[in-house]
Amino acid sequence: MKTINKYAKYLLLFVMAFQMTSCEIEDDTTNDEVENDPSQSYYGDWKRDGMETYLRLGESSAIACTNGNITNGTFNPSEPSMTFVIQGDVLKFPLMFTNGQLLVGVPDQGVNTHNAQYYSKADENPCLDAGGNGGGNGGGGNATTGNATFWVQTDLGCGNITVVLNGTSGVISNYYSSNPSCNASGSANFELPAGTYSYSASCKNLTWNGTITITNGGCSTMQLTL
Repeated sequence: MKTINKYAKYLLLFVMAFQMTSCEIEDDTTNDEVENDPSQSYYGDWKRDGMETYLRLGESSAIACTNGNITNGTFNPSEPSMTFVIQGDVLKFPLMFTNGQLLVGVPDQGVNTHNAQYYSKADENPCLDAGGNGGGNGGGGNATTGNATFWVQTDLGCGNITVVLNGTSGVISNYYSSNPSCNASGSANFELPAGTYSYSASCKNLTWNGTITITNGGCSTMQLTL
């Protein structure tokens, strides 16, 4: 058994990390003792208590969505944890179960400032299933497709980066200081039907692999980092 105070040292307020809403620390997460239940399944859709913030966990993917804004990341069920890259910062969120709820929160960046947040199992995920603007600033597709944009924040010193998504290739030839819109010039841009796709990217001796989720009419962005 461990207290939430000890656990919260490794947790960051989930929505604050994505700059989707203001920080609110819940009183119930500061003093209660919680016990992890490893028999529960992490997979599927989750909703933050009292907020329209959703999380979808797959075999290796984690997708956060609030107000139609999608952030793609990875899920590691062996720890368990999920990892997101936000404007160059790698944020790793440990996960645990208590009383049938999923407890989500921070990496080291949130130590001493934020507490864990509870998510409950959701029968539906209207944020993802309905589509939205995923992490960018517009540029979504039409009613039957969505957009995906791959980008870098700095010059990685390996020249142009070729990205392959669903058998189609695009090239990253420019970098942005912050998350760009979909179809941004110099990024690798794609338009595909809704779904989760595997991608690969490479330049000289650097390679990337992962998945990205596209929603109808939505805009999903993926930052490639070292």
